[in-house]
Amino acid sequence: RTVGFDVAFPEKDDSSGLSVLEKIGKGDLKDDPGYQGFLENARKTLDYDRILAEELAKYPVVLGFFLSPGSNKAGVLPAPTFTDEGLKLKGRTMKHHVATGYSGNIPILQANAAAAGHLYPALDFDGVTRRVPMFHKYQDSYYEALSLALARTYLGNIPARVTLEELQKDLVAVSAIKLNQIEIPLDQYMSALVPFRGATGVFQHVSATDVIRGTLAEDALRDKIIIVGTSAQGLFDLRATPVKEDYPGVEVHANLI
Repeated sequence: RTVGFDVAFPEKDDSSGLSVLEKIGKGDLKDDPGYQGFLENARKTLDYDRILAEELAKYPVVLGFFLSPGSNKAGVLPAPTFTDEGLKLKGRTMKHHVATGYSGNIPILQANAAAAGHLYPALDFDGVTRRVPMFHKYQDSYYEALSLALARTYLGNIPARVTLEELQKDLVAVSAIKLNQIEIPLDQYMSALVPFRGATGVFQHVSATDVIRGTLAEDALRDKIIIVGTSAQGLFDLRATPVKEDYPGVEVHANLI
């Protein structure tokens, strides 16, 4: 029903060798009709980014992206959920997690996705993941978390309505998010506590290999929310949580959803 990627695609995929063929086509063979015809046909099977973008456009797919405290910028960001101007703060300020850099997705993928959400977890003072910013600020815009983007997409792309609370003079906070009748309480930094259900065996894990090879039962994923992520230690997406020291980051999103 909905697919989310706990991964970003900030760089073009040149693994097919198409870029080398394109370079040759702009050189000595640029006027060779035979080679140009071959190149045109090759693009249909070797332009992996275009092939993936065409698949994304067919389904309700939510991409992930990273917001960071660094200065690097790669790929593009999706449209923000809201801006300072949209909130009509009128001189008031809000507490929030702020980013100065990002690692988004290449334009062709982002343009064909249904939505996108950030993958940033907020670590508490002891290094444990207990909460995730539902909205993270970059420049004057606020971007929703992957879990929120997936939930909204699953529920028919419904809007996220926010409740503002006066904390003190000239200081406000987004205290809650409403998705129709569902209310998500937030702390003063617009983060939601992760309602962990347990350490292991809570969510079904399916091997990507079985999906690619088509060895799953035909209806195994029907009407499900699917999060594509990693669990191998060498890929560094294991997090310290209240329920387990090496908890897969992909399951943090699952608990929130």
